[in-house]
Amino acid sequence: MNHKVRVPYTATLRGKRTQKLIKIGVFFEAVDYTASTLRVENYPLNSNKLISTSFIK
Repeated sequence: MNHKVRVPYTATLRGKRTQKLIKIGVFFEAVDYTASTLRVENYPLNSNKLISTSFIK
């Protein structure tokens, strides 16, 4: 079984220098669910370069 998911969410960050709240609308995507193991792939907002992959059973 293989599924792709694109979930919109709002990330809330705080500026290091100004301490102001910053809200960014982003998508969580590239989830592959296979044989009861969840694989999560993380990408930066400004490129398609894979940062990390996690596996959850």
